[in-house]
Amino acid sequence: KDDDELWAIVQNVEDGKHTKFSVDDDGVVWFKDRLCVPSDQALREKPLKIAMWKWDEISMDFVTGLPTTQKRHDAIWVVVDRLTKSAHFLPIRKNYRI
Repeated sequence: KDDDELWAIVQNVEDGKHTKFSVDDDGVVWFKDRLCVPSDQALREKPLKIAMWKWDEISMDFVTGLPTTQKRHDAIWVVVDRLTKSAHFLPIRKNYRI
């Protein structure tokens, strides 16, 4: 509540003046897809919690029984990272050594 500029943006959004800014149901201000942080130096320097185990959000699986490609790949190694919302599909051979 100490950031007058941010509160002015919130007021303008409520009045329908800003199209690039939005306020969600929790009162969080967004600029396009970016979170707006108040001009509070202590808040900006506050460290974020680090995940205790980075592999909790990653899963792997193998898809086998596929027809062989020209490079003799016959399986796909699927790696899904839920934290970054990304997936990787790696062509492999069943007899690869990992």
